[in-house]
Amino acid sequence: MWNITNLRLPHTPFVVFAYLLMPGCSSGPTQPLDEVVIKTPAGAEHVMVIVPEGEFLMGSATGGPDESPIHTVSLSEYLIDKVEVSNGQYVLFLNAIQRHTSLTGDNYVYLENPDIQIFLRNQTYQTQPGLELRPMVEITWWGARDYCAWIGGRLPTEAEWEKAARGDDQRRYPWGNATPDRDLLNFNANLNRTVDVGSYPEGASPYGALDMAGNVWEWTNDFYQDDYYSVSPRANPAGPLEPEFGGVKSIRGGSLGSPAVNVQSAGRSLDSLNWSGPEFGFRCAYNPQL
Repeated sequence: MWNITNLRLPHTPFVVFAYLLMPGCSSGPTQPLDEVVIKTPAGAEHVMVIVPEGEFLMGSATGGPDESPIHTVSLSEYLIDKVEVSNGQYVLFLNAIQRHTSLTGDNYVYLENPDIQIFLRNQTYQTQPGLELRPMVEITWWGARDYCAWIGGRLPTEAEWEKAARGDDQRRYPWGNATPDRDLLNFNANLNRTVDVGSYPEGASPYGALDMAGNVWEWTNDFYQDDYYSVSPRANPAGPLEPEFGGVKSIRGGSLGSPAVNVQSAGRSLDSLNWSGPEFGFRCAYNPQL
């Protein structure tokens, strides 16, 4: 039986959490997993997986210099989206707020971009037919941040993203150490297009998160700093302080065009907060109050 307890987010009484406590087992994509179902203000559902409190080793000795040194990180329990935010979910947000820029004028999306999969017609944001379940792309960091805030959450930190992707056993990829192939993820220009979120259940992380390698790069909340791991705090690192003159944000996971070397869970990359592209997406995180 499932024990369901409603949770309440501070200052967002319209968002309801259902905490699903399932029997525990060893890690693997077919096991029962702890999941949380939330309903956004517009009525769309998000399924989040639970990443338990604890330590893990972050970074890699075989990747780029910005992935070292390997260091121990301790994280509080948190929730993270099981899959990337979809086009269908995102247009509900845009229609609810009736704009695609922030209140300070930062673009969420650039509707004129040819690769965008949503459009505005008759003052209504719509998804290209048949693409409702594709990950939301051509999204800036601002657009990802404000969507997550709208559902009562936030973007994950780099540390949270990496633990959700690889667990605490230092595996190289979400599924383990096996070489990436087209049955596990969308990468290496095998398809040259995004696929519906959740299309690769065999590529699940130890906590049940899907699509954490390939398909689209995912924004995190952290500013990027190449040597941050040498100064990162041990507990709940939130990334470096905002640079005095602008800055760039960290992105994770690789994309549909990335070779195998770029879809490792410890891999890091970066881009401008205002950049959007056909291979950029995101997922949300939240710290539950049980």
